[in-house]
Amino acid sequence: MWTFDAESGAITAANGAACLAYGYPEDGLLACHERDLCPGLTGEEGRALLLAAQAEAAPVMGVFRQHRLDGSTFEAHLAVIHIGGPARIEMMVLVQPSGPDRHARSSTSPHREVA
Repeated sequence: MWTFDAESGAITAANGAACLAYGYPEDGLLACHERDLCPGLTGEEGRALLLAAQAEAAPVMGVFRQHRLDGSTFEAHLAVIHIGGPARIEMMVLVQPSGPDRHARSSTSPHREVA
């Protein structure tokens, strides 16, 4: 899980599972921008997902290609949840790999499982 400021795109928090999934050292994601992990969120479909998450009381789901530190990628189901108030627009992203990445990792990644 990671959170980011929807206005600036800055990662504001990330748990250990997110660091492992993306191949970053502990707290390494805090130096990232959401477009570094999920460039699709900056496109039309991604922005529509973020706007929907702001308007809904429930998580909004989408499938986007994710980028790891080592350059490898994986498809993941994202649950985007608006957790900030009107003064701070922050989103929480829960990542669930889809397809073959759900149970196995590519040979270019050092981990076996994504939480």
